[in-house]
Amino acid sequence: MDIELSRTIIWAVLGIGLVSLEVVTGTFFLLFFGIAALLVAAIRVAGLDLFWAELVLFSGLSGALVFLLRGRLRQAIKPHGHFRGDAAETITLSAGLTPRGQGQIEYHGAPWTAVNNSDVALPAGTRVHIVKVEGVTLFVAPKGD
Repeated sequence: MDIELSRTIIWAVLGIGLVSLEVVTGTFFLLFFGIAALLVAAIRVAGLDLFWAELVLFSGLSGALVFLLRGRLRQAIKPHGHFRGDAAETITLSAGLTPRGQGQIEYHGAPWTAVNNSDVALPAGTRVHIVKVEGVTLFVAPKGD
């Protein structure tokens, strides 16, 4: 049984595959190559049937999309301004922390991991200050340390 795939289907599958892989990698390169492949598939549907022209079109579209849009897209999804993470803010612990231990606390209405940066136990209700923030982890110490 011979299965003949048209180049249009191959371009479309390549495009969908590259866009899907972008979800995993997050590099914003594969996204634009995938979009270019999908555009070539659409142009083939409109009548283009020259393989060399498809390759040139794919290369040109990929390069142009990466050059023109990648930086803008990365800038658009990048957090604007530095999240200082409320370092040095004083908070009240919603849960206790063992010395140098970690646990879940509520901070600004959301669950965060808190790490006790000191050698003393910090019971729930203790006022502490935030030493630093890494991702969704707050490093805290007793007020005055």
